[in-house]
Amino acid sequence: MQNSELNDGDALTPEPLRRRRNQAAAPAGPAATAQPIAHLNQPQLTQQRFGAKPCADGTLEHGWLRIASARQEIDSFVAERETAQQPVSASVVKTVLAAAAQDTEVLLAQLAGLDADLMAASRRFLASHAPGSLGRDGFCRYALEGARDCYASRGINADVMACVLGLQDLRGLAGVDLGFGNGEVLQALRQAGARMTGLELSPWFVQHARQRGLTARMAQVDIDRANMEREFGLSAQSQDFVISTMVLDRVASPRNYLKNMLALLKVGGRFALQTILPVSPVDDGDTAQPIIYTAVANRIVPGQDEQQDKVALVRGLRELGAGAIDVRTLPYAIASRDGLQHYTVWSFSGAKRAADASDSAPCQRIYHTNEIGGGNRFIQTNES
Repeated sequence: MQNSELNDGDALTPEPLRRRRNQAAAPAGPAATAQPIAHLNQPQLTQQRFGAKPCADGTLEHGWLRIASARQEIDSFVAERETAQQPVSASVVKTVLAAAAQDTEVLLAQLAGLDADLMAASRRFLASHAPGSLGRDGFCRYALEGARDCYASRGINADVMACVLGLQDLRGLAGVDLGFGNGEVLQALRQAGARMTGLELSPWFVQHARQRGLTARMAQVDIDRANMEREFGLSAQSQDFVISTMVLDRVASPRNYLKNMLALLKVGGRFALQTILPVSPVDDGDTAQPIIYTAVANRIVPGQDEQQDKVALVRGLRELGAGAIDVRTLPYAIASRDGLQHYTVWSFSGAKRAADASDSAPCQRIYHTNEIGGGNRFIQTNES
């Protein structure tokens, strides 16, 4: 689908959601590397036009990340999905979801066959989240997608993670994937040698990961910090790295989620958070009753503009203990109950700083405009 095309019903879809759903993946570009386009034998001009754009607080904006292996995986995934009809299971999810969200027994029937601990955890979650309460509808949606095996994604693999984390050798490192979904990245990092643990609220995603030999636990990733270690089965400051993809807009408490991500890390441990900007915590597919995942009072970014959300998210991460942050964008594809969707994903990566390290510097941002085909112009803004 091209950016200019609209889906059926788009005239009734709020503009921020329509814009988010229609995000196109980046052009494939040179099939090669993590490096952007360059000027031959002109390294200074290359850096000026295409290099990372620094902020006074050390944040670097790297632009598009192009990794050949990830691009190939997306292309193969898209070709396979576009030549196949939408699975019947995806339409069943839409049909069953409304009833399951209101009737616990309808949903529990879809969970038959789960491991005993996952069924028990699902019952506890549903008992504490009455029909209509925040969190329940989202749990139902992804529990059903897992039950029907109709959720998958491509665009982030071990090569991408090694680049954004700045860890070229993952062997022996302890890592966590918060909200691992179908487990593609969790499995890739385990195969790269990392000692991975996956945390995910959707019970079927957890069961499927276990069946593939992965270490996975059902957990609410945005639980309050005081209960994090019990919920996760992990100690604070125990991990070398933590990653999380497409979760920020799907939790009831984004602040708790980010707190937990950083709390798991050792000092100096690395994180990589991938999300869509602007952050819109509402279903973006074609559905009559889109699920709201985060109440307005709990949102940590404005949710209307990419640049505003980027600034707010960087600031929030630094307030919670992150050091210098690298910002990149990359292509991503998801197949779900809503069919095949292309996204531009923003990656925020960095390291956890020591508790006594200062973070008082204001952020001075410099944007380049008209970089190609015209003179450079700089817009400088100061944010304290």
